[in-house]
Amino acid sequence: MTNRNRSNPPAFTQALESVTPALDAIPEDQLEPVRHDITVAFLTVLGVCKHASEYRGEVRTQIGEDAAKHFDVLEAAARACYHAHAQHLPTVHGITTGPLVDELGQMRRVLLAEARVLVTRGKLSPDALAEIVGGTSQSALCLDILQLVSVFRANWPSLSSITAVTKDELDQAESLASALATALGENAQGTSPVAPTADQRARAYTYFVRTYDEVRRAIHFIRWSQGDADEIVPSLSAGRTRSAVADPTPVHTGPVVPIVPVATTTTTSTPAPTSTSNGAATPAAPGTPSAQPFATSS
Repeated sequence: MTNRNRSNPPAFTQALESVTPALDAIPEDQLEPVRHDITVAFLTVLGVCKHASEYRGEVRTQIGEDAAKHFDVLEAAARACYHAHAQHLPTVHGITTGPLVDELGQMRRVLLAEARVLVTRGKLSPDALAEIVGGTSQSALCLDILQLVSVFRANWPSLSSITAVTKDELDQAESLASALATALGENAQGTSPVAPTADQRARAYTYFVRTYDEVRRAIHFIRWSQGDADEIVPSLSAGRTRSAVADPTPVHTGPVVPIVPVATTTTTSTPAPTSTSNGAATPAAPGTPSAQPFATSS
């Protein structure tokens, strides 16, 4: 039987390869700092891609092919960003973090098990473990270690004689968790230049959020009267900076740089201005779909 993977690379690898020319074309001084949880953003966009693509024809008719092209590459942009992010995570300052994460994971299991025994014996309040995050992410691991160390230290006078945990273990756990947390923070903000995958992730992230931003602008334009654009293509920032109440205007990630997925050029149509009840044209407010915010090629 033929191994199909030999001729067909995995979807994520293929997506990253397909957008590499566009990533390489982004000027270094125009790369976006990472402002979103990439995993959450990826899952959000992947979940709306199919429904959003149903409006491509309407966008092409009302706005033009340049705006519609972003719909064609949105899923690839999302997959490429997530893949670049996944390749970046295992390294901190160019060093594989697997052994460090494994060691911290074992420390968390030991400290948490000991803390639960102490809670059961009435030596610790159940509230002491209320802030434990859990989960498999490296950031959650760091937070849990630091929280557990804090709990033991705050109650050390009463726990030192009855727990198997030592001060040296607490010091080591805190030191390793702090080092990993600092490095993860630097990598997330793109301030760790020696991480070999940092540049690729920054480019993939920039391409992804700007492509999605263009799709959101187009959807907001054609669905302005219906007011349901945020249901079709929700803001990636909604869950991070504001409540779940829908925002009626697009939320832009940063300066918009024209992203032209393919080389062909098509003349775009000019949207008609809105009108008042007496027929007079009403100027479009800055930032609204009627203000023609779309990036087009010349």
